[in-house]
Amino acid sequence: MNQFTKRLAIAGVCVCMTASTLTGCGVKEDSVVATVDGDEISYALANFVIRYNQAQYEQFYTAYGAYIGLQPGTNVWEQSMDGKSTLGENLREGAMESLKDMYLLEDHMKEYDITITEEEKKAIEKAADAFLAENEPEVLEAMSANKETVSRMLELSTIYTKMQSAIYDTVDTEVSDEEAAQRGITTAFFSAQDLEDATAADASDSDAEDTATEGSAKNEAKEKAQKVLDEIKKGKDLDEVLENTDDTVTAEYLTYGEDDTTLNEDIKAAADALTKEGEAAENLVESENGYYVVQLTTTLDRDATDTKKEEIVSERQTEAFENAVAEWKEEADITVKQKTLNKIEFVDSISAVYTPEATPADATAGEASEAEAETEIATEKETETETETVTEKETETETETATETEKETETKKEKETEKE
Repeated sequence: MNQFTKRLAIAGVCVCMTASTLTGCGVKEDSVVATVDGDEISYALANFVIRYNQAQYEQFYTAYGAYIGLQPGTNVWEQSMDGKSTLGENLREGAMESLKDMYLLEDHMKEYDITITEEEKKAIEKAADAFLAENEPEVLEAMSANKETVSRMLELSTIYTKMQSAIYDTVDTEVSDEEAAQRGITTAFFSAQDLEDATAADASDSDAEDTATEGSAKNEAKEKAQKVLDEIKKGKDLDEVLENTDDTVTAEYLTYGEDDTTLNEDIKAAADALTKEGEAAENLVESENGYYVVQLTTTLDRDATDTKKEEIVSERQTEAFENAVAEWKEEADITVKQKTLNKIEFVDSISAVYTPEATPADATAGEASEAEAETEIATEKETETETETVTEKETETETETATETEKETETKKEKETEKE
């Protein structure tokens, strides 16, 4: 039986999903699953968005399930990460929240003078045709993927990106050095553990002598750190002093700002007390396993400060966009036909079963960033060789679907009905 295959570039492997397992329960494609201020969201559109995102996430869950606590040999979509809702329910509801947002953005296009150009319309049509041509009929049927549905999704995605950009443009991008200021410090850590390891061969097995060894090692670390501190108080750089006194300790340059929460609090407090470049903290900073020497390198690291400015602007833009959509959603009349939506089910399939063997040996949770993952949906041909997957052709209007799978926002005006 033909299947549709999705390749996740970050994992470098293929998983397959049988088209027959994706179908709903006899719901008509033109059935309405929700309305946003009178604009109808069809079952077909909802199913397409949900299935598209299902394909994206199934590869991730198959390859990296161990890192997020999935149970081997079970249907991924029936598992729960919070004990309240399943991954399938989260995906379905998250996709619907995204569609609501897209419809609201479409409703407010005139306020930002946003339109879909003729060139963009042609590109959307071309991309939709390519997608339909590159997938088998049973796959398209399972996804409710016809010309109208695919084109509509591409149109909404284009509107989303253009509206997001327009709202971003309303944000003040001026950020002062004072607001973004990042100081630069140089630190050196003198570890008692390293000294304990160096004398481990001579240590006794008794607890009393072990404790004495630990105390002695920490005292030795303190003495070494104090000698270095005394030298830099004479006006020398920490790097220079370490080169001449202790080649086992390496200086580390760090930048931090007023709102930094990652830097050790005691180190930050010691650094905050310094006002002159080259000045060293009056005392050593003690930790459980040793001592830090802290020296102020610069009161304003230009590169780090400029980077912080960009982060601040980005935060302002994100906040402005989210606030605008939230306000519109609060004012909108939104109705969801939950029983109809729930007919989009997630039954067991080849790729929906988490198998640890599929996890790349060198995979890490950090490498499994969903936001950066590139996905492809295509058709697996029944041949002796594995074919490469094909995707929607990239066009100038190709945009993010911006689906937030864990979003739980509900509005006062949203109503769930029991109608099919």
